[in-house]
Amino acid sequence: QSSRFPQAAAQQVVHRLPCARMSPAPNARPAVMRPGAMFVVAMGCVALTAAAGEPHHGPRIRVTGWPRSIVQSLRTSSCNVADTYKQAELEQIQRANCDKVAAAIAEFGIGDVMGAAHALARRDARGLRNATVAGSLRLTADWVRRAWAAQYLCNKSAEAEDQYTATWLAVNAWSTGITKGAECCSFPHAPYCSAKETALSSWALGILLAALVVLFLGAAFASLCVRTSVPERKPLEDDGCAPPFGPIIVSLGGDAGGLYDELRHRWLTSHCLRALPEARAFAQAAAAVFSSLQVAFDFQPDSVRNQFEHLMSLWRSHCSTVADRSVQENIKVDEATLLAEALGDLHAELLEGFMLWRAEVYACKAMGLSKDDEGKQLPAVVRKQDRLKAFIPSSSLHQLAEAAVFLLVWGEAGNVRFMPEVLYLLTELVLSAEGTAPEHHYGSAATAGRDAAGAPYRSRLFLAKVLRPIYRVVFDAWYDRIDVDPQDGKNIKRLREGFDTYLPPDVCNYDDWNELFCQPKRLAAGLFMPDGTGFFQTPHGQRFAALTRLDWAGSLNPYEVKTHREVHSLWGVFASTHRIW
Repeated sequence: QSSRFPQAAAQQVVHRLPCARMSPAPNARPAVMRPGAMFVVAMGCVALTAAAGEPHHGPRIRVTGWPRSIVQSLRTSSCNVADTYKQAELEQIQRANCDKVAAAIAEFGIGDVMGAAHALARRDARGLRNATVAGSLRLTADWVRRAWAAQYLCNKSAEAEDQYTATWLAVNAWSTGITKGAECCSFPHAPYCSAKETALSSWALGILLAALVVLFLGAAFASLCVRTSVPERKPLEDDGCAPPFGPIIVSLGGDAGGLYDELRHRWLTSHCLRALPEARAFAQAAAAVFSSLQVAFDFQPDSVRNQFEHLMSLWRSHCSTVADRSVQENIKVDEATLLAEALGDLHAELLEGFMLWRAEVYACKAMGLSKDDEGKQLPAVVRKQDRLKAFIPSSSLHQLAEAAVFLLVWGEAGNVRFMPEVLYLLTELVLSAEGTAPEHHYGSAATAGRDAAGAPYRSRLFLAKVLRPIYRVVFDAWYDRIDVDPQDGKNIKRLREGFDTYLPPDVCNYDDWNELFCQPKRLAAGLFMPDGTGFFQTPHGQRFAALTRLDWAGSLNPYEVKTHREVHSLWGVFASTHRIW
């Protein structure tokens, strides 16, 4: 809009606002601005003010007779001085900027700036625009123009009527004259100067953030407004293979067949492993192992489903690991054997502790085991399903069964997980069990569904008859009773008197009980039946069935199990830092 004013009016006044138009002279024709243009200019003012970071407070200056180039540079200047500074601070800013201008001109090596500028003008008039001036220093014309504009503004600063105008001119002498708006030194204290140009890295970061915002808004719009069609699940095609249970499903009874179909369907329809070769065979084998173990040992069905998902998640991760290892070794990934190799890695990692513990147990003669039989047994309910061996290799079947048994025992264990060697013993006994039905393992309780007092079991038999007696020993050692919260009806465990702060020195904790199961010789002598007979005198295949008759309270007696006293005193601080002393 300022282009509509006469040349004389453009050289009259410099306004305070950064984007305000020039004030016209009295004889100038007023400019007409339409409402739409006024809105655009107003928004531009707001944007420029926000971009500058602080409002402009430029002084009113009479610029009659000033060079046009300097007037234009001041019009577009974004370097301003706060009007809150004191007189001394304004003088300090003025002096600092003009000193910087003088030092820069001295570095340019220009003795007479005005003379050099006039010489440059004469050369430009003769068409020598690319020639250099200032004698032997061979300075470019641009640096001469900068020095001339800066010195001109510093001279005007010295002639200004008020200190604020003088400071503002001095600041712009350095900013618009020397640095061309790149730096503004308008602070009386550190950091004194601020950069006005936006760095390339800032632009790159801004573009990246803008792209992320656009992507986020697009994703939000797509999720809220764009409807995606979900294909209906098709029922499994009949591949001509009957479930691998065969006649076993009839003898087991229960809902083994329904659980088998559910687990197999989950693998083949909703899991990414279904896309691999041999996925159907491994899906049938895994579903058969989990469902048959659930029926034979009466694991909780929901826990079986959770651990089946757990196994598939671990299996998928190890498939990725095996494939990445092949790529790193420049070996072509063989998808036909990927599931079997991943199962081997999963078995080795998941059961590393169990395998080490079992090696020590089989090496101990007191356990009544043969070293040659280590790792060769399978639960009878799995071993008797001959059709399983037709689906996957025998080695993979052993690995699958051992991983499934460990996960099922771990899933039921609850607080007994704090004693990992106890879980190893239970896993070993399940793997070697000879029974194929709950009544083979739990006796009459499997058919009656009631305890000795006649009360029905609220939990499945593995939890009620195997794990709960072990935890009852822990509970009786620590707790006095269980109360019911009147507000929410939840159980509240009440510790014994004096146990609130810490356990007494001779009371067992999880580590003490677990230590018994870490040492095969102590374990062989420590577990016994109610009549005093050693638990490990029972044949290995019948030991799981004998668990329900084991005297856990006597076997885990704290005075027999605990090997040391835990005294709580300030001496513990010394014992923890004894190497310092």
